[in-house]
Amino acid sequence: MTEKPTYEELEKRVQELEQTKYDHELMDEKLRESEERFRAVIEQSPSAIEIYEPNGKLLIVNDAWESFWNMKKSDMVDFNIFHDPECERTGLTSAFKKVLQDIECSIPPSKYDPKESGFPEGSIRWINSKMYPIKDQHGKIKNIVLVLEDITAQKNAEEVLQKSHNELELKIQERIAERVKAIDDLKEQKKFSEKIIQTSNAIIVGLNENHKIMLFNQGAEMITGFSNREVIGRDWFKIFFKPDIYDEMDRVWESAWGAKYNSYVNPIQTKNGDEKIISWQTTGMYDHADETKHMMLSIGEDITDRMQAEDKLKYSKLQLEAVFNNLDSIIYITDMDSCE
Repeated sequence: MTEKPTYEELEKRVQELEQTKYDHELMDEKLRESEERFRAVIEQSPSAIEIYEPNGKLLIVNDAWESFWNMKKSDMVDFNIFHDPECERTGLTSAFKKVLQDIECSIPPSKYDPKESGFPEGSIRWINSKMYPIKDQHGKIKNIVLVLEDITAQKNAEEVLQKSHNELELKIQERIAERVKAIDDLKEQKKFSEKIIQTSNAIIVGLNENHKIMLFNQGAEMITGFSNREVIGRDWFKIFFKPDIYDEMDRVWESAWGAKYNSYVNPIQTKNGDEKIISWQTTGMYDHADETKHMMLSIGEDITDRMQAEDKLKYSKLQLEAVFNNLDSIIYITDMDSCE
């Protein structure tokens, strides 16, 4: 036979039961307060909130939800996220399944077109969705909260910004293409000019401020007998002038350098020691910001044969005049046609 509990033991058990009852009532009260605070937060939230049961059935929506969708709560009776094709399209259904499995997931912003989504008429909207689980004290998921935010203005601003960016990018690409074409054209012009310079029969030379040779074409090679490799970087004066005309050439150089155009005639020495009379036309290339790249471009014509022919004619004329002036006879010349 079991012994009957003593009065003291019974009294202690009653006190324990009363304490347990009090603890439960206190816990229930705290749970009610917590639920009330939770509901108050939901109702006062400016964001649209939907609360679902784990089976996907919509349980609660807040007041902001009604103005958010321009719908009544009663319109969503028996709504289930697993049965709605729009939720499937926007990824909410798959996100819901992941949250049920306690898997973190992000939901990309969704585009809602009233004509396609079945929502009330209006303009196209962009909605940002966030989903959270609500767990009990044992860690079991009791509900799932879906918070909706209208980001249409932000998306529209992004689209305007993207459009402006694209237009700017297009303009930049067009400017780059124009610049590349201009550079290509300049390169072609440069090649064409270089070809003309190199293939010209005239002497074409480029000299820097210290009369160092920077350019020496094929015509110059042909007339002087010097190759390009022999003269580039060397002093023009010391190669092609005799020392006795240095002072004269210095004065010519001072007047020519810095002038846009100039012309003069002077003799030069060829590689084999012959003297050539050259008629020069010069133009200055001084526009470059880097003065070390300034250059005087000189185009020379070999007029040696012409000058020699002119000298012969002058000599013949002098001889003829000397003969005429020393004759005692009367001499006159008539025109064959007019007899004048």
